[in-house]
Amino acid sequence: MQENLREGWGNLLREEGHISSWQLGALLGSFLIGTSTIIRPTTQAGRDTWLAYLFALIAGLAVAWLCFALTQRLEVPTIQGIFATLGHYMGAPLALLYLWYYLYLCALVLRKISELYVTAVMPETPILVFAGVIVLLAAISVWSGLEIIGRLAELFFPFIALAILISHVLILATPNLVHWEHLTPVLDRGIKPVLRATLSILTFPFAETILFANVLPFTLIQRNHGGW
Repeated sequence: MQENLREGWGNLLREEGHISSWQLGALLGSFLIGTSTIIRPTTQAGRDTWLAYLFALIAGLAVAWLCFALTQRLEVPTIQGIFATLGHYMGAPLALLYLWYYLYLCALVLRKISELYVTAVMPETPILVFAGVIVLLAAISVWSGLEIIGRLAELFFPFIALAILISHVLILATPNLVHWEHLTPVLDRGIKPVLRATLSILTFPFAETILFANVLPFTLIQRNHGGW
């Protein structure tokens, strides 16, 4: 029993498992779908919100590419790379800020998911019950290791993507349900509201991909001539 506990605690302190590039994509897709559906950023772009999402997606891809490039260069998790690059005194504040961002997003998503269950499923159940169950499941997942999490994402993500695809097809196929004319006129209030909305949407959910920089060193990605 004590040997199992020591092994599990070691997994928490140092990840030894690896995941495939497909499992990484499934994790990232599930992560973005989950957070973007429960927390919708408020914007002032009006009917031009679709442009803000498009611009934020492009900027988010740039952030993801930057994470890949830095991880490939450093070949260590993000926090270790911060200390290796900036040293102890300059790296410590940035590492603490990175950890705070982790904790902030965890608390935000935990609160929103718990509120969703209380509002839509069991209104008379205390919110702490749902929050406790979610935290327990998260702790078990971390204890099990990255490989288990990657396999679960690989298993469930195709069903999630298929459900989203089918729902969108049904929406588009329903007569008089989608009114494309509501998208015009484009930029009737100028570009500034779109840019402000783009910044809001970029920070959540697209810029959250920076959190996956710690997972990239444990990903078995095929390389050709030194590239990802």
